[in-house]
Amino acid sequence: MMNTGRHACRGQEGAVFIQVGIAVFVLMAFNVFVLDYGLMWVARNQAQNAADAGALAGALARGYDDFADPPSTRHSLAAQIARGVAAANSVWQEAATPVVSFDCPAGVTGRCTKIDVFRDGTAGSNALPTLFGPMLGVGTQRVRATATAITLNGNATPCLHPIAFADDWTENRDPENEFNRYYEGTAPPPPGTLLSGDRDDYAPPTSTYAGATTVSVDFGERIIWELLSPLTYPITRRLLVPLDLPGGGTFADNMTGCVGQTLALNDTVPINTTIVHRDITAAINSVIAQDSGADYDYGAHRITNSCAPSCASVSPRLIPIALYDPRKLQLGRSSGNWTDPDVGCPTNNPCITITNIIGFFLHGVAGGYGPHGHFMRYPGSTLTTAPTYMDDGSWLVTTHLIR
Repeated sequence: MMNTGRHACRGQEGAVFIQVGIAVFVLMAFNVFVLDYGLMWVARNQAQNAADAGALAGALARGYDDFADPPSTRHSLAAQIARGVAAANSVWQEAATPVVSFDCPAGVTGRCTKIDVFRDGTAGSNALPTLFGPMLGVGTQRVRATATAITLNGNATPCLHPIAFADDWTENRDPENEFNRYYEGTAPPPPGTLLSGDRDDYAPPTSTYAGATTVSVDFGERIIWELLSPLTYPITRRLLVPLDLPGGGTFADNMTGCVGQTLALNDTVPINTTIVHRDITAAINSVIAQDSGADYDYGAHRITNSCAPSCASVSPRLIPIALYDPRKLQLGRSSGNWTDPDVGCPTNNPCITITNIIGFFLHGVAGGYGPHGHFMRYPGSTLTTAPTYMDDGSWLVTTHLIR
């Protein structure tokens, strides 16, 4: 009996349950830390992605579709697009709540789009769940993210296409809207002399002057082009000037692809004086064939039924083209002195000076209007060596995240 009792007092069979209980508690706490903390960081990355995408979408909308500055935070197109894109990016299998504002961070000036994404139980959002936290009395966790993108004005593109139209001018003389500033022809006074009396004026856009071709007035403008010699026929808004771009490509190559040579505002480009009209038309038709189903909505001033973005980032029929200084072209062709400082060509061969770069949707070469297209905005880049215009005069758009 004594030995049996002594053995019972020394028994350790139940001690393992205490150790298992402690281990389970520790393991549970470890799971809470690893799994729930991991869930929070996955959601945090998803929330940041949603904020980044929403901010960039809003910045793009401010560049191409919504020109108010600033837009309404509730009802504007930019705000709706920013919220929609942010909400489409789920944060742990559920849409977060995006809040849009158009405030720039301290020290930043420009057209900013800010998105705050909530998945923390505030701003009408649902907090994140926990997987193991409820066992320790922790039922939710909180995540939020913020991003700011800015919409800037570009001044260059590596994909300029080889056609140009005259930048608009102040019409003082000709009721047919022909640019007339210098005497042309053989009769006195000498060709290149300023016209007496009323004459047309032109001033290029600057950082403080929007110019005569502005986004607010001319976005969607229809240009019915004319394929006539730019060296002999009157300079009109419709006169299409073919260009000889750098890089050695043919006119057709440069119409259907990207030349890859960056051209910027104030650059000079030679005029292609050898291209014939049927080759211009054929090249334009080749571009139209790249997105044959695309059309233009005159009411909304938008491209519809495009193959983009599956075939390209924008419709292949939306191409960047140059606007040129009509004053310099007329002076050069009337005087024959293309190297005149007021003309500015690098050699004594015809050239144009780029005063703006603009998106041009090739709508068609036939139909009720004849060959025509529309002015639109286009993605661009920024060179520090080229001028940058004020918002209403700038047709190239760049966007990037700043926070």
